[in-house]
This record gives sequence, C-alpha cells and structure tokens, in this order.
Amino acid sequence: MNNSNSSTTKPNNEAPSFPSYTEAYSVDPTFASDFAKLEIATQRRGALTKKMRALVGLALSSSIGLMDREAIRFYARKAIENEATHGEIIDTLRLTSVLGVHGYVMGVESFLELYSLDDIKQEGGEDLKRRALAARTEFERLRGYWVDAWERASWMGPEFVEAYASYSSRPHLDQNLAKKDREIIYTAIDFFPTMQAGPGGKGHMTQAIAHGATKDEILEVLEMVATFGFLSSSVGLPIAAEEWERAQKITEK
Repeated sequence: MNNSNSSTTKPNNEAPSFPSYTEAYSVDPTFASDFAKLEIATQRRGALTKKMRALVGLALSSSIGLMDREAIRFYARKAIENEATHGEIIDTLRLTSVLGVHGYVMGVESFLELYSLDDIKQEGGEDLKRRALAARTEFERLRGYWVDAWERASWMGPEFVEAYASYSSRPHLDQNLAKKDREIIYTAIDFFPTMQAGPGGKGHMTQAIAHGATKDEILEVLEMVATFGFLSSSVGLPIAAEEWERAQKITEK
C-alpha cells in the first residue's frame, strides 16, 4: 500500500507539457503559442506535483468522454517519469472507469418521473425490500457513504447497486493513492466538460478539502480541466493539414 505523494518536484514554467503540442504548433503556431501561455499559467500556483498533474492528465485523457490514446500514452509516460507507481497508475484508471455510472444515476432520476417509486416498492414487496437493504449494507460497507440517489437506485436494481459497490471500491480498498488524491482525480473527471457532473464534483471537491487538499490544489485541477479543449486543435490540426496537402496534390495532377 502506498499512501504517499512521493514526487515533490514542482512543474517548471518553461514550455507547455501537453500531448501533440508540437504537431499543433507546426500547423498553427500563433494559436498554439497562445495555448502555451494558458497551459503554463496552470502551473503558476505550483500546488500539484508533476506526478499528480500527470495522473490528473491521465484520468482526463482516459475518461469516457475523450479516451485519446496518444494523450493517455503521453500522461502515463509523464507519470512514470515522475515516479508514479504501477498501483497509482492502475488506480487512476480504475477511478476514471466509474464515470459511466453517471448516465445510470441520471437515468434513474428521469425514470422515476415516469414511474412511481412507491408503486415499485409495493410491487416488489418484502423480497425487494430485503434485497434493497442488502445492497445498501454492502454499499455502505465498501464505499463508506450512502446518498438519496443510491437509495432510490437500490429499489430499481439492488443487484446492480451491490455489484457497482464492489466494482467502484477497488481503488479505495487497495489505497495505492491517498484519499485526498483520489478525491482530486474524481473532482477533475466530474468537472470535465463532457461530464459536467456538478453535484458529484462538488461532493468530491468537499471530500478532497476534508482530506487536506488546499484551495490552490483544487483551482489548479480546475484550470487543468479547461486546457483539455486544446485537444480539438492538437489532434485535429495535423489531420486537417494532411487532408489539405492531399487535396492540393490531387488538384496539381
């Protein structure tokens, strides 16, 4: 078990550390230079270690709304270079892998606008009540909390809720990352533009602060999230340039 944040080296402010930046610069140096200032500005606080920045980048680039293979490779390499352990990288990816459940939780809330929870409880009777309680007990044992959304979900599909508790608890059981760092990663992926899970993000932000995260650490994470919009250019520009070159060659024939 490794609860330490062993890499204490802070990022420097010399150049942007971002996947495919060089490729984007070769096509659109003006815009890429503007982005460089933005990315470097996220480092000015010096609140997060290089290792933690790399792990946050790994989580964002591997999230269900992005899953950019080159960015994943970029940040995995950065994390390893800054002494991230195998377990820390694995748990970062495990934490990010739970994002799909947001669709389920929001879907259940919409479902309950069409169907009555009281009717479902009545139809399920004592057997459903027993299974829902078992799901809650297991969830609280593994995750250490319980909220209204999961209470409602436990009546919709108790076996699913119980299985999700097991699936999502592995990083918390293995504890390769400190509690604060796990909550910082959750905060980052919940506020990623393709997710925008505001209530969940606020909850994880609150937990991160409760476990020692500073104001500057939280703000630096949020600033990092904002920079990931540049992937539209860093990925798209080289492809567009290749297609432009191809079209020119066809025209010249």
